[in-house]
Amino acid sequence: MTTSTEPSTTKSQAPATPAPTPATQAPTPSPTSVDSPTKEPAGEVHHVEGTVTMEVADPEAACKSDTFLGAFKTTAAGLSTSVSADDVEVACTVLTRRLSGESRRLAGNIELAYRIPLSSADAASKLVTAIVDMPADTLTKAINEALKDTGFTVTVTGKSVPTTIVVTLTSTTTEDLPIEENPNESHARGPAVLGSAVVAVVAATLMFSQ
Repeated sequence: MTTSTEPSTTKSQAPATPAPTPATQAPTPSPTSVDSPTKEPAGEVHHVEGTVTMEVADPEAACKSDTFLGAFKTTAAGLSTSVSADDVEVACTVLTRRLSGESRRLAGNIELAYRIPLSSADAASKLVTAIVDMPADTLTKAINEALKDTGFTVTVTGKSVPTTIVVTLTSTTTEDLPIEENPNESHARGPAVLGSAVVAVVAATLMFSQ
């Protein structure tokens, strides 16, 4: 009896392909914190402010005259050794007019509001004292001396309360403290002056001697 043997068929299997190794990712660096620059104070400016009233032959012409206002600035600056006339700001307001019998001109009174910047409290204090101690007739002579050969003469009739304003400046501060004026009629002279970072504090108030 013949036994047939069928060859067995064995299927060979391909070796298993290893799973791909995931790529190694570089660690994400932690964000570096950047501090915003600190605004350091750039200093202080001490503004001495006040007003002077005076009688002039032609109030309108005086308030419009750079020569007249320049003479007042020169007089004001002369009260401090650390101030120049260009540093002084002035705003002029016509208060009254009246017809002069002799010249038939409109004589009257004007008010000069001034602001004088100083670099220290000591300098501001000395200036306030100098203004307070100056009699009206002495101030009249000083202004008229500065007005010599200009055609203007004045008589000081009064002085207001001087005030010291302390302004703290930062590196981004700009000066912008406009002098208050009469909204009806005024003539301002002087550079624009300090923005939002300004801190103004009234530091001292003294009465002028009349």
